[in-house]
Amino acid sequence: MSSAGNNVRLSHDDNTADYVSLYTQNTGTPYDDPTLQECRVSHGRQNEPSIAIDPRNSSVILGSSNDYCGVYQPAGAAIQSAIGPIWLGYYRSQDGGATFRSSLVPGYPDDTSPYAALAHIRTASSGDPVIAWDNHGRAFFGSESSDDPAGTKKTFGDVFVARYRNPQGESGPAGANGGTGPTGPTGPTGPSVIWATQPPIDVRRPRATRPQSAASLWRRDGTAP
Repeated sequence: MSSAGNNVRLSHDDNTADYVSLYTQNTGTPYDDPTLQECRVSHGRQNEPSIAIDPRNSSVILGSSNDYCGVYQPAGAAIQSAIGPIWLGYYRSQDGGATFRSSLVPGYPDDTSPYAALAHIRTASSGDPVIAWDNHGRAFFGSESSDDPAGTKKTFGDVFVARYRNPQGESGPAGANGGTGPTGPTGPTGPSVIWATQPPIDVRRPRATRPQSAASLWRRDGTAP
């Protein structure tokens, strides 16, 4: 990422005191929860990564993955169980990929920050990330989102898009307060027999004077694989 031959961590679940809530990163107001606490020390696994560069500023890079950092709970306990969420990671670089800060997309089950109320996510897990930027400095994270928070074997088969914007507006500096805002609503795809995986997302980019829109696509099957 940063230069040929250099490997850079996006997910800092290695005792580096990272995995700070996006609400705290953006507002400076302290917030923490057991999922983030476990993420900082878990050395958990991540897979199915996605990454995208801001077309207006190549120094700003966003990444994501299926992040398992908060799965084992209670946080820090000698004996833990796999009861926490698999969730979308949120990894941000403002120096062209030389370094990244790690967090999670808001709305995971333990999240009680003010951003969680804006997320409208109704599931207990989230993954298969895809990322797209528009030409106004807004970023869109697409996700497949399935498990029932009540713990049943039912799956919701939702697809949601998390929307991010610069808190100082389109003309604000790319690095201002982390450069992002809260997430957008969940869009359910239907009942449990409908399965969505790695839903692609892209942004319509007409002339600069016209509004832009994002679209997500998924396959609709009669039965889950």
